[in-house]
Amino acid sequence: MSDSEEERLAGRLEGLVRQLLAGRSPNLKLSDASERRALMVAARLVGAREAFPRPTPEFKRRLAAELGRSVPVAGSGLSRRAALVAGAGVALGALGGASAQRLADLLPKPAPGPTKTAAERAILEPQPETARWYDTGIRFAEMSDNQPHRVTAGAISAFVIRQGEQLTAMSSYCTHMPCELVPTGSQLRCPCHNLSFSLQGQSLADGYDLPSLPLVRVRVKNGRVEVMGTA
Repeated sequence: MSDSEEERLAGRLEGLVRQLLAGRSPNLKLSDASERRALMVAARLVGAREAFPRPTPEFKRRLAAELGRSVPVAGSGLSRRAALVAGAGVALGALGGASAQRLADLLPKPAPGPTKTAAERAILEPQPETARWYDTGIRFAEMSDNQPHRVTAGAISAFVIRQGEQLTAMSSYCTHMPCELVPTGSQLRCPCHNLSFSLQGQSLADGYDLPSLPLVRVRVKNGRVEVMGTA
């Protein structure tokens, strides 16, 4: 990779991290997929700030282990940009509770995201030249009601949920930060700041509304569930 391309991508990553620190949803593109690891570390660090509900002890242990693995090593394939963000994460963890809190106090406090009506709800639409239907391997007749199934369709990750004869697919990532949601009972929980969404994709945060999870196109073909993804 040329130096100019490296600098351009580094600037792009810095802009995304700044959006996270400002409490805004990052304007992600498919081309940012290579920076997923760095953005996940940054998002989880921001989610640990006092402006959000406290992360669970289990999540803190997982985060500590992940940051330990994120330290760049020779031949690991981790980009210089990702290594910089991961290194910053290790440095923040080394500050300790009081110092980290003083640093967090200097960061912009997040503002609640705008809510949308059902008619305005976002839909993940791949570019026409890359869009394709993926067979998830799931048979509609064998699906239980209100049981999320996580599927991957190229660059799109989604939950497929049956409710009666209706089938819905929605993004599996939190709409505030790019953290993957975890099905817990009748909710989809964000492990980064311990907030939840309903199985309809609506935010359940009390006093901290988040945009609904974007929908993903889904259909049943020959009895099998297919979702629209990227080639």
